[in-house]
Amino acid sequence: MPKIPTKLCYCARGSHQGSGPEGSSRYESHQYNWGLQVSQHCPEPREFFKLLLDPETTNGSFGEDIPGSFAGSHRRLANRGASNMVAPEDMVKHFLSAMLEEFYVYLRREYKGAYKNEDFTIEWVFTVPAFFSPEMVGRLQGEIIPAAGFVGSISTLLEPEGAATSVLIDAMTSQTPPAAANEKILVCDAGGGTTDLFAFEIKSLEQSSSGPHLQMRPLGGFCGGLIGAMDINEAFDVFLHKAWKPIGESSNDERHILESYRQRDFLNAHRRFDEYKTAFNENDIPRPIEFNETVGVASIPKAGIDCGVLDLSKSLMKKFFDDVIFQVLQLVQGHIAALENNGHVLQAMIFVGGLAASPYVRRKMEAWTQTRNIRLITPQDRYQIISAVMRGAVQHKLHERIQRSSPTLAIVQRSSFGYVLDEEYDPARHTIHLNYSFDDAFTGRKMAGRQIRWLVRKGDTLYPDEQGELIARTIHRERFTKGQLRKWTYTVVRTEQDDIGNLPTTVDTPGVIQMAQTSLDLTGYDRRDRRCFQTHWRHAPSSDHRWLRWGRKDVLKYFETEVHLALRFRHGGFVEPIAQSSLEVQGLRPKRRSALTRWLPGKAYK
Repeated sequence: MPKIPTKLCYCARGSHQGSGPEGSSRYESHQYNWGLQVSQHCPEPREFFKLLLDPETTNGSFGEDIPGSFAGSHRRLANRGASNMVAPEDMVKHFLSAMLEEFYVYLRREYKGAYKNEDFTIEWVFTVPAFFSPEMVGRLQGEIIPAAGFVGSISTLLEPEGAATSVLIDAMTSQTPPAAANEKILVCDAGGGTTDLFAFEIKSLEQSSSGPHLQMRPLGGFCGGLIGAMDINEAFDVFLHKAWKPIGESSNDERHILESYRQRDFLNAHRRFDEYKTAFNENDIPRPIEFNETVGVASIPKAGIDCGVLDLSKSLMKKFFDDVIFQVLQLVQGHIAALENNGHVLQAMIFVGGLAASPYVRRKMEAWTQTRNIRLITPQDRYQIISAVMRGAVQHKLHERIQRSSPTLAIVQRSSFGYVLDEEYDPARHTIHLNYSFDDAFTGRKMAGRQIRWLVRKGDTLYPDEQGELIARTIHRERFTKGQLRKWTYTVVRTEQDDIGNLPTTVDTPGVIQMAQTSLDLTGYDRRDRRCFQTHWRHAPSSDHRWLRWGRKDVLKYFETEVHLALRFRHGGFVEPIAQSSLEVQGLRPKRRSALTRWLPGKAYK
């Protein structure tokens, strides 16, 4: 299946008529073109809309500025056409839905009509940027992707993790593998719109009887930035708009016509620039871009335009590239400095992605790594450089199926995670407001409400258990009386606070984010729960009624059960809350039980 551009173009009802892959697609109340259907003359193309999904990245709502370098270009490309506002999650659904339909068309065409849905079991793996928050990954995997029509096994993988898997497994087939066991490596996945970083140590890299065997131990958290190959296009676009000769004194109608011609020339110029950019080498001769449609184009020395022709000189192209390369290097240097502060010395760096496909960028990156005594690892084939993340997603899933283990041995937490619980008041640990304190109706003891029990702290490393699961656990006790509704809801929270020694104690502390809720229903477990009695002493007559003696009577006051709360972590950043009673852990079954996990939306989804 060919590479499809991540583009959408929404149009009025009735335009771009057609059906199937050659026409426009329909989804709910919107009509749109997608991928290769978006022509160069589309007035309102949408790109990089996935960057607007995460509430932390978008500052809360669709259309606001994205923080970071050259971020305005991403916002403008995704938000072009303010008259037809579409929420970012809907744009992702629209694109994925059309892509899924095209995928099935491709299967039927390749298998020449012999394809049937029941003949295949498809496991879907979606790669996500490293800076996506866990709740965003959870919403993608649990809500947005299934709403686009994907069914069956759905998993996520962080993009730099997939890139590392692809490059290292592909290198095993070569006579001289570029890396060896116990080496520490940094992955730099510089794509079209984002740059993701991931550092790890190779624990195992060998060919086994069942195939390649890879084990990586993370050295720190994932990180990334909003900088990529499209920022070079943005720099070229800014250059054209600033240097272009202003349209002279014309009537409004004439100015509108001239502006229309200019926009067509700009689109053509960007298309030609893309072609030159991909293969740019500092030894290239200048390449011309002609402006044919704009009336009255003259020589513009400031822009290098002579008689309607712009020569893309080496110095001009280097300027476009060097500004972006400088910011990528700043991101890399910051991550390497953090690793060195923790005692990790890198031996190599894997460099892949759309930006890495440029020979000029690779040469600049290689020169920089040599000054740091770091070996640069880049696939020789240009296709493997661009598709490393996609290939790595497939190889990662195959490694799990064949070797029965994930290539990534552990996860270094980028955040602290915990549950909101009511706990018995301890003046040494709890500083509670009067609104959060109460007396337990069962024991009469003072309780502290809305407290956070942290299961994982930022920077902690989670290793797989005997079942290969990355899980953090805790035990909580719940009390109830006979006839009381035995259903509880537990809220998962996280914080990005760096001072893990003084994490927030209550859920209402600034910086605490409520991620998800999971509920537990214990209906049907009455006879199997632990019974708690209260002893009553009283004077009771003796058997011959001649005197009184002390007697005792045990009265059933409440039931108590242990609730096993856990958080299961996936390699794609997905965090799954788990709530089980001790009876369920023992394998007992209730008469009726229902459980629900609900992801809490951020401001971007209100």
